[in-house]
Amino acid sequence: MYWKRANVYYAHCARGRLKYCTVSKSPGPIDGTKIIMGKSPEEIIVSDDTPARTPRLAPVDKTEFRKNKLNIQMLSSNLYDQLFNEPNRTDENVIRMALEELSKYNLPSTLHKMPDIELQLPPMDGNIIDHFHKIGRTQSEPYSVLMNDFLKHPIPEMPKEWVFKEGWTRYGKEIEPCDYPKEKVTIFDVEVCCKEGDLPTLATAVTSEAWYSWVSKDLINCNTRSGRFLGYSCKDLIPMETSIKSREKSNEWTNTPKLCVGHHVAFDRARIMEQYWLNRTALRFIDTMSLHVAVSGITSYQKALLKSKDVIEDESWQQHSSLNSLNEVYKLYCKLELSKSDRDIFVKGSLKDINNDFQNLMNYCANDVKATTHVLEKLWPLFLERFPHPVTLAGILELGTSYLPVNTNWKRYISTSNEIYEDLDTESKFLLTQQANQACQLMYGDNYKKDLWLWDQDWTPKQLKLKKQKKKKT
Repeated sequence: MYWKRANVYYAHCARGRLKYCTVSKSPGPIDGTKIIMGKSPEEIIVSDDTPARTPRLAPVDKTEFRKNKLNIQMLSSNLYDQLFNEPNRTDENVIRMALEELSKYNLPSTLHKMPDIELQLPPMDGNIIDHFHKIGRTQSEPYSVLMNDFLKHPIPEMPKEWVFKEGWTRYGKEIEPCDYPKEKVTIFDVEVCCKEGDLPTLATAVTSEAWYSWVSKDLINCNTRSGRFLGYSCKDLIPMETSIKSREKSNEWTNTPKLCVGHHVAFDRARIMEQYWLNRTALRFIDTMSLHVAVSGITSYQKALLKSKDVIEDESWQQHSSLNSLNEVYKLYCKLELSKSDRDIFVKGSLKDINNDFQNLMNYCANDVKATTHVLEKLWPLFLERFPHPVTLAGILELGTSYLPVNTNWKRYISTSNEIYEDLDTESKFLLTQQANQACQLMYGDNYKKDLWLWDQDWTPKQLKLKKQKKKKT
């Protein structure tokens, strides 16, 4: 099945990307394996009108072949020159020691030569290492500079009182309404009244210069949607780069690189208006939860141990990691705890309950923003130390820009994916059962001792204890 798909792909390449492909003249469908291995009986060069070096998939002469001193076939000469563009240097003492050690095991073995491939690659900026480093730096540097500048300055003090007014309010030198946060780096958190659906109820944000609060129209009017679906529109979402009245129009500000930071920021991003535009803006997202998983993440087994009530014998690793919630991450890096007692109001309460306790719940949301900021201050240097290559950061920024689902197609995709998963899971269990039954047959005559992979397993027979069925009283 894989090769059938691959053949379709290479046939598509032969039709659509002619600059880099060679097409066989032989009758019948294209054999992708022959194209790769350079075994097609007759070849023609296919190219367009753009000036370029003539691409080939089959070597013209025998100069393509390369092998190292350990008798291992290496990358073809033309590909090596294009990818690395520098001479290969080896330490003769290291090679000699390696050969002496390998000779104890009758190595190196006979070389089974594979056909070489000659292929013209698109031009690169330096060698392959420099090429991808420059690409990653070009994509991520504007945002890393913003982050580094933001972390040089402390955030302002949290407001003592929050304005209960629809939309954004800025708390700088003066308290004033605004259309969206004015700074380029924003630490952001959204709270949702679960009884009312998925729309945002209130939000807070902080920048290097000011605090911000956002309040929904439904919360102001206590306009409940419970029991009736009124539909969602962009007017119900939070504008982060433009006015709520703007109609998907790009401008200088939307095209300016900006950062939005949050803990599990995908939840917050789903409630930002501009993220549903078809034309992407320059706003990118950094998730402190993802940074934590990359720097100090735990395995699924360790996660189960932390969630269980069992006593953990080896506690040394707990000093270096934690679960992924903001409270646990904040405790790990900042040695402080967050109060989460007010969270239940958003889960179980109504808009009226949130309205009545507005100031307290705004402080709760703002404390989460404050904690996320302190976590970011600790995590960002650790992340850059652990992952210094700019492509890593560029990948994180790019992953946060995928389109958000807006209709029932997404639910159908999830349902179909689950069905395929269940089918593959059932098939894999069936195949594993067959393998287990075949392995059990090796018990007879101690044949397992002759098996290359299973001889060192524990083959001690165990008696199964069957539960006796309770007799029903008559």
